Amino acid sequence: MPDALSRRRFLQGTAMVGAGMAIGACRNDSPATAPSPTTTTPPTADGTLVIVTLYGGNDSLNTVIPIEDPRYVPLRGALAVDPTDTHPIGEGFALHPALARCAELWAAERLSVVHGVGSPSLDRS
Repeated sequence: MPDALSRRRFLQGTAMVGAGMAIGACRNDSPATAPSPTTTTPPTADGTLVIVTLYGGNDSLNTVIPIEDPRYVPLRGALAVDPTDTHPIGEGFALHPALARCAELWAAERLSVVHGVGSPSLDRS
């Protein structure tokens, strides 16, 4: 049976949320301090590059899934996504079932996936 919610656990949780909000408000790249977007015309007709960086709870092995790797399902256990439910993108990889719109962009050659990109200062948090 999970622990009952006690006054102490409630106060600890609200303190953590408050601290997180305070830290977020102090960051230079927070929405409150970020420069306002401007509308401009791209310099060429070649297209627009959009880079999506997923911080926090993104599980990269369940975003772009190595469906042809025989170790994926046994090692991921309950976290593994059924490969038959995914959107294959080639070379043994597939997109998560919830990324149907991204799969459409992939098929239209308007989406790319870059593997093995990381930060030089990982904190493992």
